[in-house]
Amino acid sequence: MSPYNDTLDSDLFTFFGLLGLLFVAFFWLLSAFLIADAARMKGRGFYSWLFVALLNPLVIGGCLLLYPVDQAEVDKQILKKGRHRPCPRCTRPIPNPASACYHCGCQELHSEVAL
Repeated sequence: MSPYNDTLDSDLFTFFGLLGLLFVAFFWLLSAFLIADAARMKGRGFYSWLFVALLNPLVIGGCLLLYPVDQAEVDKQILKKGRHRPCPRCTRPIPNPASACYHCGCQELHSEVAL
């Protein structure tokens, strides 16, 4: 073989090796952000889970999926922000300007005072 072919082969290997590395890094970061977002939706800290998920996204993601959602805690955090109020029937948070509850369909919201 000529030296030219050896150089071409090593350049292609380097290019596809770097491309593969970028591919893996992209999906590693994407999975870490998806795990952190899932943690945020379950009432956990986004940045702390992002840091932990960057260490090992597959194990952490699996553990997070198995961890049960505490819907009452999530509802409390939503109500704390002040842009929502509890439904008089099902007590789930609904936006202040809503005319009906999205969860149970309660229409008795107009008489309720926004918190």
